[in-house]
Amino acid sequence: MRENTCPDCGKTYFVGQKHVPCPVNPLMKHDVFEAHQPDIPADHNLDNPNISEPLLDGVGAGTGVNCYPGTPGSCHLDAYIFVDYVSDPWDCLGKQMSMCPNTQRVFLVGSHYALTYHGILTAKGKGTSKIQGLKDGFSYCGKKMTVISYRDGII
Repeated sequence: MRENTCPDCGKTYFVGQKHVPCPVNPLMKHDVFEAHQPDIPADHNLDNPNISEPLLDGVGAGTGVNCYPGTPGSCHLDAYIFVDYVSDPWDCLGKQMSMCPNTQRVFLVGSHYALTYHGILTAKGKGTSKIQGLKDGFSYCGKKMTVISYRDGII
């Protein structure tokens, strides 16, 4: 996912296909990211490595990234963990960071229900203190963690 910063308002956002007017310059449009939940039943595809392509397509990510669920391979700078489709997203995060220490950005993507169930979001759609602590730790190391909820957007 590519980030962009608006020269008028200074807002940094992930680039996508949704056009949103700049709050400072109404003539300027931000092309912001909007996640689309795939039409893949999670209960029948838990830990299925064969569904990584449609999952990545739903968030606008191409190849050259690590994906959970997915087939182990080489390490990349970006990793996507689809929380609805893995048994233990925390284990996936631990494996990614220990096996690929050069990973720069981790995206936890999922439904509001799954993100809440695994302790990533609160019921109100905000990051939990555990996630905030991890984000702070990542930032301290020069890395970035982003939570993407299909319902709540980028957290």
